[in-house]
Amino acid sequence: CAAISCCAQGGEWGEVLQLVRCSAQARLRSDTIALNAAISGCEKCSKWVEALQIFSAMAQNQVERSVIASSAAISACREGRAWARALLILSVAAQKKEQLDMVCCSAAISVCGKAGECEKALQLFNVLTHSQVELDSKSVNSAMNA
Repeated sequence: CAAISCCAQGGEWGEVLQLVRCSAQARLRSDTIALNAAISGCEKCSKWVEALQIFSAMAQNQVERSVIASSAAISACREGRAWARALLILSVAAQKKEQLDMVCCSAAISVCGKAGECEKALQLFNVLTHSQVELDSKSVNSAMNA
């Protein structure tokens, strides 16, 4: 798990994916922190498909998904303009009563905006303004830029 985190921090996404696969094949249990780092590392290297694969594997391997993993997966969707997937991740996180934060919600708004789904971005922003999630200037800017 430390190797996954180290490679992710170094931007070595190829090695991250190999370590995640090897861990799964060897039936080693990766922890939430290592997989969060792996998703974030892939997202930072614009490897959005790989980030979403790791995020999906977390559920399949019964590794707890944190708001950090959800935020990184949603942010990764921005590169691929995968707005529907971002909104699905946000919806599932909300249903599981994850403590959604402004980073996660801002990322979802940004994905919708980048994908040209201005109406979805504004709808999400409107819903969030009436929720308990505190939005920051980045959220407002993302909605305005949509």
